[in-house]
Amino acid sequence: MSDQKKRFPIKQIVNDIFEGITDLELMTKYRIVWAADLYRLFNSLVMKGLVTKDEIKNRRPERQKTESKQEESDQKQVVQERATNLNARAASRNKLFGSIEIYDMTADPSSYGIKLKDVTESGLMVAPIKMAENDVREFLIKPTHLEDVRPISLVAECRWTDGIRAGLKITSISSLDMKQLQELIRLFSFQP
Repeated sequence: MSDQKKRFPIKQIVNDIFEGITDLELMTKYRIVWAADLYRLFNSLVMKGLVTKDEIKNRRPERQKTESKQEESDQKQVVQERATNLNARAASRNKLFGSIEIYDMTADPSSYGIKLKDVTESGLMVAPIKMAENDVREFLIKPTHLEDVRPISLVAECRWTDGIRAGLKITSISSLDMKQLQELIRLFSFQP
């Protein structure tokens, strides 16, 4: 979205969500360019009590069900190949509603503006951040708007970067912080 706030027909969007319209269909219909803007819209609807996280989570998947047996078989084969791929993700990503700050304690404890974009029990994606692959840093996640979750300290290694975002593998986290991370995932995320 641009600097000007875009107005959306909220009642119509809520109806579309209840009818099971996909993220891609919503983005196309309402001319939303960035997925992050769509997630902000979802968060706003949840915060206003118009929809629940579960109602957003339980919508139909992005891909329509296949009509033919051959397409279904091909799709199963692709899924199976991905599952056996050694680089396959161990845990599914959890996209976050809203914005959660994360601080790079190794580089600059007062680093502002870094946001947690998605999270699993074994890794996370943050942006904007400049890191090189294999860099190891200590981070502090501060979910200030969630009273039930205290700050979470962890050490993570950069597995990939595109110059703006970085995918991190958690290499060290205390059991107490892991419980807090699991609570954060439970309270503040949905799986696309």
